[in-house]
Amino acid sequence: MKTDRLIDMLSTNLEPIKEGRLKGTLVWALVVGGAAAFCLMLTTVGLRTGVAEGYLPGYVALKLLFTLSLIGVGAALLDRLMRPGQDGRKLFAFVFLPFFIVICAGVASLVFGQPMAWGRMIFGTQWATCLLCIPLFAVVPFAALIWALRK
Repeated sequence: MKTDRLIDMLSTNLEPIKEGRLKGTLVWALVVGGAAAFCLMLTTVGLRTGVAEGYLPGYVALKLLFTLSLIGVGAALLDRLMRPGQDGRKLFAFVFLPFFIVICAGVASLVFGQPMAWGRMIFGTQWATCLLCIPLFAVVPFAALIWALRK
């Protein structure tokens, strides 16, 4: 089949979609996927414990802020790229900003921390669990987003 004929076939009987339907579907997929991933996290590893063992809420807040900023930038970029003819190059540069901030925070933490504690600071005590669980928890929101994009 030639390209021109394929384009003609795909462009016949087109109907415009409702204005808020794209954003609504995307938001719905993000909420459902995030809630499902949170429930999966609760059932597999549970809530974080260990307040007496050096638990620092600042690090947890930084991790949460990093995750939410990636979701926000990614959703804004995805919202723009879902529509044909939209340019997402300006937003694409913002994807690297959360990574840059976390790298700077990590380097600052290592510089101001004890050199003897660097190994524990970098790997922590649960690095193998994180290595397995983070991709596992990301599968559910990814599937929800793929479903939303197909709609």
